[in-house]
Amino acid sequence: MEASNHAALRRAVAICGSQRALAKLLGITPVAVGQWLRPDTASGRDVPPKQCVRIETITDRRVTRRDLRPDDWAEIWPELADSTPNLPQPSASQRQPATESIAEEVSHV
Repeated sequence: MEASNHAALRRAVAICGSQRALAKLLGITPVAVGQWLRPDTASGRDVPPKQCVRIETITDRRVTRRDLRPDDWAEIWPELADSTPNLPQPSASQRQPATESIAEEVSHV
């Protein structure tokens, strides 16, 4: 996983509050999230497509599939390439805070 992918995943972790909270919302172990975040290419792995979709939903699209898989998103989700031309992503100041439902789910972690 490259630096931009890591930045997107770190944003998702921050939105959820912790790696553990994100893992719980995804129904996976915190170790799996940690493996996605590892900087070395030998053990660092890309976020699986199914989890990218879930992260996009959990974060209310503040972290998108394109953010998490910038090199191959169009191959995995060709319908996105067909339906949404290169739309600019909102800046950090334009992004809305986490929804109450996410905050509630995370508070139970």
